[in-house]
Amino acid sequence: GKVCLLSFWASWDQASVSHNIPLKGIYNAYHNRGLEIYQVSFDSEKEAWVNAIQFDELPWVNVSELSYPESSVAHIYNLEELPVVFLIDRKGEIVGKNFNRIDLDRNIQRLLNKPS
Repeated sequence: GKVCLLSFWASWDQASVSHNIPLKGIYNAYHNRGLEIYQVSFDSEKEAWVNAIQFDELPWVNVSELSYPESSVAHIYNLEELPVVFLIDRKGEIVGKNFNRIDLDRNIQRLLNKPS
């Protein structure tokens, strides 16, 4: 029943690591209102992935398939680049992908204010 950002990233990808900075602001602004970030890493080394989460102090749910580049998740979501973020409503429907920050804020607010 939460609004969710499904984020795909990798600790070895500088664009992904940089993208986590604004995600922290979004998380801090909206988590208490019902937003959850669920992040999936495409790392192949557990230690590098865990170290990146700890170093960047990422407070949200973070999982890894640890099978990159043979990732079934990347295939299912048809991912061709990183980072990628999907916005998912309370019903589990994907409502958008890779919004800019202004549109992401606007859509999160709209979904959080929408009755379930």
